[in-house]
Amino acid sequence: MITAIAQRLRQVWQDTAGSLTVETLICLPFLLWCPIATLVLFDVYHEDLENERVAHAFGDLLSRETSLVTDDYLSSFTAMHGFITDSRGPAAQRVTIVGWDDTTSTYEVRWSRMLGSNKVNAPFQDMTSTMLNTMPYTSRLPQLEAGRFFVLTETWKVWVPPLNAVLGPREIYSSAITRPRMSGQICFSPNGTQDATQAVC
Repeated sequence: MITAIAQRLRQVWQDTAGSLTVETLICLPFLLWCPIATLVLFDVYHEDLENERVAHAFGDLLSRETSLVTDDYLSSFTAMHGFITDSRGPAAQRVTIVGWDDTTSTYEVRWSRMLGSNKVNAPFQDMTSTMLNTMPYTSRLPQLEAGRFFVLTETWKVWVPPLNAVLGPREIYSSAITRPRMSGQICFSPNGTQDATQAVC
């Protein structure tokens, strides 16, 4: 009995006959899924890279500012974010000027603005010093001397796959830290004018 089963299995193993139609039906779904999965995975990595570039671009723009920053100026970041990333989903940005309080040895927020869509999963609010001195920020921020500051730019984007396969929509987060290049401080005008007496630095 065992010998007969072994002989039959050997015959099946050595048999080279087959049906092209059946083999095609078995292999075709996998052959079609592979390039689709490659396209989707490439797109999510591409969008992650673009989102990272946007964060660095915003930080670089702000680091070169010598005039007062206004809400109108910052609102252009939202349009730029969508243009650069060709976003299919909602996106948000947050700009924060971070300093150092030498008396408490903690980071302090000089000023901060949250922009874009409130449909991202991130808390849609300006940065606070309390938030800044908790994880994960404390592990990412560089050490500062008293009187120094840097620009922290954060970007969120809800990535929507081009094809509903492999991965579903997910949020992409990027951040960049940039030191000032052109001036000793970057000030924000809450009333949208260039009145330095009303500026927050």
